[in-house]
Amino acid sequence: MKIEKNKRKHLEYSLIAILSVLTLIFLLVFFALVSRLERPLENQKKNSEKPSYHVLLCSLAENERSLMRIYEGVEQFARQENLVLDLYIPYSRGEDVSLQKLLNFASYTNADGVLFWNSSLNDSVKPVFNKSGDLIPLVTLGSYSKKLPAISHITSDYAGGGKSLALSIIQDYQKESKVLILNYSNCENQEFKEMETALCRGLKEMEISSVEVISLSPEKAKTELKKCFSENLDQDFPLIIVALSEFDTLQAAQVMNDFYEGQENSSLSERKVHLIGFGKNDSELFYLEEGLIDQLFMTDYVQNGKAALESLINYKKSGISSEKVLIPFLKMKKQVKNAEKSWQKNPDKNSQAGKEK
Repeated sequence: MKIEKNKRKHLEYSLIAILSVLTLIFLLVFFALVSRLERPLENQKKNSEKPSYHVLLCSLAENERSLMRIYEGVEQFARQENLVLDLYIPYSRGEDVSLQKLLNFASYTNADGVLFWNSSLNDSVKPVFNKSGDLIPLVTLGSYSKKLPAISHITSDYAGGGKSLALSIIQDYQKESKVLILNYSNCENQEFKEMETALCRGLKEMEISSVEVISLSPEKAKTELKKCFSENLDQDFPLIIVALSEFDTLQAAQVMNDFYEGQENSSLSERKVHLIGFGKNDSELFYLEEGLIDQLFMTDYVQNGKAALESLINYKKSGISSEKVLIPFLKMKKQVKNAEKSWQKNPDKNSQAGKEK
């Protein structure tokens, strides 16, 4: 009897233990399910919140790739701030649309602000207002124009870019180097003149005295470049070519490719002519990968877009904005070992790269 009684107690304890474990498991599963159900409700509540602002990104420029990079930067910040962002551009290049019409559309849609990427526009426009009679603030990107009633202007740091170029030259090459600056296609652009001035000043401060600026027509510039290549083959110091536009960069890269293609000693590690270029299109990147371009400087369109929206939102929230915001340039360098190997194996591809543009 005593043994049976002990067995009965042992069985009761076992059942209690099993029930406790099952209860614990049930509670864990229950709370996990409740937690999962709450998350969609929180996300739904968050997503159902009314957007804080409605912003238009407008442009009359034809460079769609650059515009989409700006849009990418604007969109990143828009998601953080729960904004409605619309891209408004002409349907076709032949469509007669002015900036004033774009701004009038912003007034019609009762937008809270406008971001405008300006490539070369210098027309006067009138400020526009929303349905409440409040001014719709305008933030511009790209080329600056005094005629545009902008609360803030976002642009690349051209003076800083010139200083950075000078620093790169002094760090990567000899002080005895000769520097040839190409600025033909942007010679009338005040911002690129600012970069050119800062570059020349920086080189002078770093005791590189042999600096020349070429602002000739494309045909004459090519002839001058070929002449410079020939003259520097027997020199002990390198020739550094700095191209301050995409056009000048491709032109110099094509001339360099044609020149070195016929040379017996065409190893990149031994060549005495080096190219620092500007741009980020497929052709410039191809020449960088092939090793004909040592470095590429380029506009950081994504950060420009993000800074433009940030400036607009700060103005909407506080009534204060920075008159001018400067964004540093991006810089890419070649991989010497891979570039040399690639360039020597595929010399014929180089002459075709510029034709793709």
